[in-house]
Amino acid sequence: MRNTPGHIHPLKPGLYCLKELTSKYEEEYSLPDEGDIPPEVEERNHWYYQGLLVELGKARNYKTYVPAQDKNRTFGNQKLGDVCDMTRLPNFGYQSFIRRARTVDVIWFNRRDMPAKMFEVEMSTDMLNSLTKFNELRDFYTQLKIVAPAPRHAHFADRIEMDTFHEIRGRVKFMGTDALEKKYITGRW
Repeated sequence: MRNTPGHIHPLKPGLYCLKELTSKYEEEYSLPDEGDIPPEVEERNHWYYQGLLVELGKARNYKTYVPAQDKNRTFGNQKLGDVCDMTRLPNFGYQSFIRRARTVDVIWFNRRDMPAKMFEVEMSTDMLNSLTKFNELRDFYTQLKIVAPAPRHAHFADRIEMDTFHEIRGRVKFMGTDALEKKYITGRW
């Protein structure tokens, strides 16, 4: 992580705290090794990874979107709605597509306001809902990614092999949250 002043401690990429609060926040923002993730930790980590995706998209000169229901969620000391470029989708297609796209966790738009990349963050829930969204949006020339903790790759592999998703099987990619953090730190996408 970047060099920080002596009184600041880096918790995760893009997330810092005062050194005297390190033990409190390291516990709050870490994931358990095994077992269920408490709902409040799951939500906080979900928004954190949405924020990383937004910042990476902006660094790559994409316009970034998060759903309106997430705009007041926190990423570091900011609201996601203040970090991203838009919380309303441009009119890029049929209203039925736009209605479905409204619920995607993060979308990167190209300079023509067409969706270039779509991301769904899946910390612990079943991935069927996210894959169904992607399946319904498959007619767009868009990269589709599920972002989740690396141990969930087996769950992703199991779900994407379902016959329902045969048309998107080769298009939807899995990205571990650790890989996302590494991309954020290095600035390489």
